[in-house]
Amino acid sequence: WESVEFTEEACAFIKLKLQRNHPLKCVDFYPVAKRWRSSKFFLEAEDGSSTLWILDLDRKARIGGKVLYYFKEIETQSEFDEILRNDLVWWTKYMKDAVAWNE
Repeated sequence: WESVEFTEEACAFIKLKLQRNHPLKCVDFYPVAKRWRSSKFFLEAEDGSSTLWILDLDRKARIGGKVLYYFKEIETQSEFDEILRNDLVWWTKYMKDAVAWNE
């Protein structure tokens, strides 16, 4: 994960990509982090609350009978930590499979 630079541009890009009826289309948010080599973002609510979502523009899910980009509200610190742990496992496997590291 890396911090998002040019958050206004990133936010505009995300809003443009979201389907017309996507639930996040009506939410004021800004991206705080992006997963390396993917279109997966952590989004934070602009209203000052601690609401955090994960949005994956590489994955779709059926939500309310419609196929939309996958998103999920992160409700606990342990849920957030688990996402980061799983991504670290993925990244480590990716690097080893790409022979990016010498063993």
